[in-house]
Amino acid sequence: MPIKKPLLCLMCLLVFCSASHGQSSSKDDPAMTLSQDKHTFKKMMIDVLSHTNNNKTAENLDTHDTKVFRGDGNKVIEISEPKINIKDIKTPHLKDESDVQRYIEEIALATGYKTRFSIADPQVAMIKRMGAHNVNVILETAKKYKQQLSTYVSLALQTLADESNKHAIINSLDELPELIDIIQLKSWQHAARDEIINTFKMSNGYELGKDWFFVALSLNDEEVNAAVLNYYYRSFSPADYFFYISTIVPEKELKPLVNFTWKRIKNDKLEALDFAPIAMQYSNPDALQWSVAYLQNIEKIHKEREKKYEVFDNLFEKSSGQKEWRQSLFREREEKLKKAVDLNSSIAKHNGKGF
Repeated sequence: MPIKKPLLCLMCLLVFCSASHGQSSSKDDPAMTLSQDKHTFKKMMIDVLSHTNNNKTAENLDTHDTKVFRGDGNKVIEISEPKINIKDIKTPHLKDESDVQRYIEEIALATGYKTRFSIADPQVAMIKRMGAHNVNVILETAKKYKQQLSTYVSLALQTLADESNKHAIINSLDELPELIDIIQLKSWQHAARDEIINTFKMSNGYELGKDWFFVALSLNDEEVNAAVLNYYYRSFSPADYFFYISTIVPEKELKPLVNFTWKRIKNDKLEALDFAPIAMQYSNPDALQWSVAYLQNIEKIHKEREKKYEVFDNLFEKSSGQKEWRQSLFREREEKLKKAVDLNSSIAKHNGKGF
């Protein structure tokens, strides 16, 4: 790779960064949460902001008793507990598809607006009870309650998916990207090729996740690769995908790509925290300066961040651990940033120079 530093140090840092963005082991442990990550956090912020800015209550917030009020000139949505308790939902006598739809809707209403999802949550088993023959209805209902149901439906379909509902699942990928797990599990990526291309092309703002890159690039298809690269240029989380992109971009083009990416996302602190170690590894002096300044002013940055997200803390005050979860996202990345800066400093001292 076109880097001025010792190859061993390069590989150490790349392995370190790649491991932090690698495949999650949560799917192997039912006790671990599945979507307790940066993408869920940012999508939640986007969802809430988009609806408050539109001066109306979000459709997917209708699963709660909501109260809209104004404070400091800004519209705020206060969310209470879900309208239905998941324990109170009874499995219906299924006479037709409408019974399945109502049942799935009740699960959505009981789930509410949350950020943590586990394979051990009762919603997964409840959806499974509807059987493979009702997957079409499950999918169509999930599209109406994406935030509440998309992860649970994907988990349930690991059991329910078969050839009878294969095309329905593939055709739902663009609206329910979590279903990529089913495509990977069933090795349906070749059948889903066109939908994969279309989703990468059309996705705007929604983070598809690393599994999408893994599945897409496994096709070894130039048109797919082009769609993936185009998505990367628009992605809000380039650090998560850089490892995959580096496998399809010529080495001589990686450094310009890194510089372009850093310039594009440096004002988003969460993404900059993720990408700065990569940018420093590709000898980007601005990334080093940004990182040093960030660490020198970290206490001030923390205070400003907590003030900025105060509205969201109030919004989700009844959602256990919301504030702690957000803080952990930044804390983990700040620790990695410090290690990257320390590594760069050590390399510079060893070589007798900096960038």
